[in-house]
Amino acid sequence: MRSPAGMGRLPCPDDQLIRGVGYSPSLPGDEWHSDLYAPSRRWLHDRDLPLIRAMGATAVRLWSWDLHRVYTGFLDACARHDLKVLISFPLRSAWYPDISSPAAVHMIVRDFTNFVSAHAHHDAVRMILVGNEPNLDDSYAAHSHKFFTLVNKLIGILRVHDTEAGRPAVTPVCVPLAMASAAEWISAYETKARGLDVNHTLDAWCLQVYNGATLGADFFPWYASLSDRPVLLSEFGHDAFDMVLAREDDASQEHAVLAVWREIEGAALGRGANAPCVLGGAVFEFSDEWWKGMSADEEEGILGCPDPNPFRQRPCGFASDAFDDGHLSEEYMGVMAQYQERGAHCLRPRSAYTGLARAWDGADPYLSRAQLCRGALDPEVLIMWLVLLVTLAVVACFFFGPRHLHGSGTVVRSMWDNLWDHPARDEATLRGQMADFYGGPAAEHAPARETPSNDGAEPAAADDGSDRPSTTRRTPMRGLCPELDGLVRHSPACILLPGGVQEWSLPRSE
Repeated sequence: MRSPAGMGRLPCPDDQLIRGVGYSPSLPGDEWHSDLYAPSRRWLHDRDLPLIRAMGATAVRLWSWDLHRVYTGFLDACARHDLKVLISFPLRSAWYPDISSPAAVHMIVRDFTNFVSAHAHHDAVRMILVGNEPNLDDSYAAHSHKFFTLVNKLIGILRVHDTEAGRPAVTPVCVPLAMASAAEWISAYETKARGLDVNHTLDAWCLQVYNGATLGADFFPWYASLSDRPVLLSEFGHDAFDMVLAREDDASQEHAVLAVWREIEGAALGRGANAPCVLGGAVFEFSDEWWKGMSADEEEGILGCPDPNPFRQRPCGFASDAFDDGHLSEEYMGVMAQYQERGAHCLRPRSAYTGLARAWDGADPYLSRAQLCRGALDPEVLIMWLVLLVTLAVVACFFFGPRHLHGSGTVVRSMWDNLWDHPARDEATLRGQMADFYGGPAAEHAPARETPSNDGAEPAAADDGSDRPSTTRRTPMRGLCPELDGLVRHSPACILLPGGVQEWSLPRSE
């Protein structure tokens, strides 16, 4: 829901709770910076978005948004499946290491303006998330006041665009914070925001909580003591790997995810006088990402972690007392597991997927293999293979063209020299060359099947009365006479003459 223009706060929804799913559609082998929402991945979006909607989700939460691309096609696809989008502007030090100099601020403002112009007013966009856990970013953590000054500046730019676009409602903005130091950052911002134009400040806070099977009994009262803005749980979740048993554990993931969702839903629907407005939450995440093990704690040294190889899945992650096994495995966070089968990229629903489907939509979706598996019809891959095949064909024609079909025989090369370099050569000479190659007079082989020449003269028929030679023949050149396709006991050979095409049959070695 967009807040009405001029309010600067999101109205607390009564029946529009955000049931979100983190969507980062990486395949085994993809790196973290892969362009995940490009048109070349439409085949993957066409597989995933219906499955996300089938579980009752109403929104997808995104991360890897390339500022140099326009993703209108992806937003259109989300709209077709009745999914809203929590879109991310990547304000992080990997892109913008300096947020204090005028030149850096100018570049960020320019990029944000282009981002807003291209995407912010699409009907599928529900909210803009600026940055991702800046309070954990070493370049930003000690400069929260500079970060928030910049954020308010960006919000002002967005409001101008909202007005110019004639929007009846503003596009909401939040900053996703990790729980570590979230209280300090929220308090610092709320202090700074006092006295500012409410339309140029944040519409909500987004918090990312990984606390096992609960948010904590005092989570929402704790938040209400810090801010009166709405709150969205932009990430929550649990891994599906038990480090103690060293195997997948779907049941623990389902239990934890559903328990946290019930807390979110209960706080949203049972809001008291002093309780915060809860907008909903986004479970992390739709499918496993096999590249995330490269960011695991290096001191673990367990099961090959950290693992820089995105083509294999490892339970790499970080230690946490909030989880029963004392560990969160980042490559097993999906409610869908990934695998490959007979060249297709497939998903396997974990019990957390079906559990959320029952909680969100009251249904237990039946999913066929056709829905869960898709071939790698990536246009970029197809183009690559096409270029490779064309290149191989060119190389094959160069080395194994007509002059080389029968090895290095001088007779064959001479014959083809005559065909192409001396088109006026008479028929008798050409028949003689063919006869020399096949071991005897051409008349000994088979009756001729001929077409008239340009002058209308009919060539003489070959004599078939003599015995066929017993010497094993080499197979003649093929593929030059489509008219002779279907011959069972004879291989066709063709000679191009000035008068047309001369055809006859030669015996095939048994």
